[in-house]
Amino acid sequence: MPMNEPVHAISPASAALNTRIAFLVELARRLHKYGTSAPRLEMAISGVAQRLGLIAEVWSSPTAIIISFADQGQGEEGLAQVTQVVRLLPGDVNLERLCRADDIADQVIDG
Repeated sequence: MPMNEPVHAISPASAALNTRIAFLVELARRLHKYGTSAPRLEMAISGVAQRLGLIAEVWSSPTAIIISFADQGQGEEGLAQVTQVVRLLPGDVNLERLCRADDIADQVIDG
């Protein structure tokens, strides 16, 4: 590629819906597994979802996460297109892995 050609960044929001949802579910699963608090998990997943062009309604407990996803184009009143229910064992705190998962969430939110 010649040096003077512009580089076009790929928008994360342009990825396939299933890819974006799979990323968010995996991020939520890891945050939970590594011991994050429910409010932090819910805030992080909602923020990352927004950056990915989705609206996410998140509920977490010590043994489950429920996330409903809708496209931002539907607005706040849009019905969820997909709901994921993830059953989990209660997580143990692993600060190193939790910090890495938190960093990933923060980096996506920050762009």
